[in-house]
Amino acid sequence: MESIINFDTILTARKYFIKEAAEHYKRVLESKNIDTETLSKLSIGELRIKIDEINNLINDEQFIAKETLNYNNKIHFTVTEFPDSYSGFRFNIKHHLYSLLEYAKNRLNQLEEIDKIESVKNTALTLPENENREKLLGQLEELREKLQVNINEKEGNPPNLLDEIILKERNMKLLEMKSEIILKFIKRESIASIFGAFLLLIIGICLLAMMFIGHEPLKIVESAFLLILGYFFGHSKSE
Repeated sequence: MESIINFDTILTARKYFIKEAAEHYKRVLESKNIDTETLSKLSIGELRIKIDEINNLINDEQFIAKETLNYNNKIHFTVTEFPDSYSGFRFNIKHHLYSLLEYAKNRLNQLEEIDKIESVKNTALTLPENENREKLLGQLEELREKLQVNINEKEGNPPNLLDEIILKERNMKLLEMKSEIILKFIKRESIASIFGAFLLLIIGICLLAMMFIGHEPLKIVESAFLLILGYFFGHSKSE
């Protein structure tokens, strides 16, 4: 039976399982030879094969389901701080497969560009020796070097599983924080107060519109506006 891990805070638990998921996906991808290190060493033909393999994995629902990781509160871990406020963490390998697919496609495009340049360069070498030929060869070599530098930079910054998971979790955390702020506001303010504020805004807009078009506001509308306004003043004073 798997032991339950206890964490002091949700943040500590999140960091732990982010690392766990990243290490697990790294092992899975390396076992299938579709990690960035392997992809960076492949030829044009080999990259095309790997791109097909990655696409097949993305569309393999059984594989995606198998590699979806769920860490549930009270089953895999517990949290001392707010023990019942968080249900758990969920990680999906599909996001990482898409990143690797993009990396493989970009590298394939770059290698194909270099291959085209080499082909044109070989054709240029068959031309008679003159100033124009040397100028063309120089421009082709300069273009090839720039593409190679671009490839080297991409290889130096491959997709990082841990960074991707952290970014995804950070976006989820921001969404949770926004929801929490709204819930706290709703808990603090009564439904009557929120509805009253909404009515106050609508009536205020109506009164302003009537003033601009030169119509005298209805007495009942004015009375309602003053009544709600009085409620808010009395409410804030009692607090």
